[in-house]
Parts: sequence; C-alpha cells; structure tokens
Amino acid sequence: MINHCVTAVVIVIMSLHLTVQASEAPAIPDFSKGIPGVTVEKKKQGKGIETFHLKTQLSSKEFSKRFRTALGAEWRQRIINKEEATLSARKAMTANATVTLSVFVHAKLPCVNIRVMHVKH
Repeated sequence: MINHCVTAVVIVIMSLHLTVQASEAPAIPDFSKGIPGVTVEKKKQGKGIETFHLKTQLSSKEFSKRFRTALGAEWRQRIINKEEATLSARKAMTANATVTLSVFVHAKLPCVNIRVMHVKH
C-alpha cells in the first residue's frame, strides 16, 4: 500500500575493523542504486561509515519488507541500545516526525551494524 506522504529514510552502515577473512565474509549491501519504490537522494562516506539518504512514499511496514529483501536473509534485526533509542527520540523531536529505528547485524560480520531510520513527517 502506498502512503501519500513522502518519508525520509536514512541507512547508515557502520563498519569497524573486520575480523574475518575476506574470502569468508559476505558482501556488505550496496544501497547506492536504491531499493524498489525508494529513491537515493544523497550518499556520504567517511571513517568506516557509509550513509544513504533516501525518499519514499512507502509506508514504514512496506519499506521494511522491501529493505529486508534487499538486505538478504542472513542479516538479523537486533534490539536497539540506549544510545540508539536516544538518537531516534531526538530525531523525532527535532524533525517533528514519527521515527522508526532498526539495526541489523550479520553473524559473519560482527563489526558491521546497519542502522535504518524511517522518518515520517
């Protein structure tokens, strides 16, 4: 179902020191071409952090389904920590928006976290 409001999505891939052999490590997803129904607005990179700013008219639920498909089955959602919850709450207050934050991890890439922040204005 398509929602008429345009929402912003921020995907942040944070990778610290990789401790697995390159031949064993799965590829970190590349969102630079976007996700079906989602447009890439901007991409930033620096110091082990890659950030994608996206726009979509998809609902949070529909975006989540498409994102999980693009991400792949081996990535798992983890419980957000206190710092991440605070980040989400601050973003909601400053943007006067509804914010949904999810964090995904991969067993073979323990130093990589993919944060997805869905911001509905």
